[in-house]
Amino acid sequence: MRATLFRLYFQGPLKELPRAPTLLGHVLWWYRYTHGREALEGLLEKPLPFRLSSVFPEGWLPRPKLPPVQVEETERRKAIKNLTLVSLETFQALAEKGEEVLLEARRFWAGPGPPSPGGSAGAGWA
Repeated sequence: MRATLFRLYFQGPLKELPRAPTLLGHVLWWYRYTHGREALEGLLEKPLPFRLSSVFPEGWLPRPKLPPVQVEETERRKAIKNLTLVSLETFQALAEKGEEVLLEARRFWAGPGPPSPGGSAGAGWA
């Protein structure tokens, strides 16, 4: 399957990043406005020829669901448990080596995280 990256530029601040169902709804309404109701109904009669994901800050992806790593230190265990976003390189390392990578990810313990919708660094990242 071919993947295409679309960058979205917003004209104002966001409270949260758009999720996939919201994006799909907007795309389908656009299709109806530009092609008509009958064309939309025809499009929806069979599986859509594309898939959408939710929006994520550039260079970040959601943490994959993997078997958890055992951590003795309470503070680190909580931080790993609350992790929501990981950098692209951390995501690749997680896919190859598993959650043990999070114990080694220096950026997880210090430095800026992904931008939040309001523009500041977010929490729960590696």
